[in-house]
Amino acid sequence: MIESRKIIEFGKTSSIISLPKSWMLENKVNNGDTVYLSVSDEKLIVDSKLRNFEKKDRKEIIINVDDKSVDTIIRELVSSYINDYNLFIIKGRSLKNEQLSKKIRETLSLFMVFEIIENDENEIVVKDFLNYNDVDFFDVIKRSSDFIKNMFEICLKN
Repeated sequence: MIESRKIIEFGKTSSIISLPKSWMLENKVNNGDTVYLSVSDEKLIVDSKLRNFEKKDRKEIIINVDDKSVDTIIRELVSSYINDYNLFIIKGRSLKNEQLSKKIRETLSLFMVFEIIENDENEIVVKDFLNYNDVDFFDVIKRSSDFIKNMFEICLKN
């Protein structure tokens, strides 16, 4: 069933539309409740539950680095990426070895799709930030800004 609704100006920066009463009853939504909006292919999708917008195929893997060579660790990481994992938790006592930890971070930095989101002596957490369902425009701008700032700082030091 298609219904039409008029867009009403609401202040200087917003507009509003009314929701059909039948949809509100069917979805158990009352005045004052929160609904969630998503834009997909020039369509506005309204849903009463945030979980319907969450990415259902998020896959994470834990890669233990103990008693493994750097090459083996990198092979496991690349293999996991190829198999659609998008959150990688690299952990183990061996990460206390600064040379191993540094080599892993250097290798990860060569992959444009990976972002290290946590890094301590026991764990490195890496996210595939090019997962288009998870990309946050403002986060990309901030990351780009930080990258450019760091480049200028390196240039000024030399």
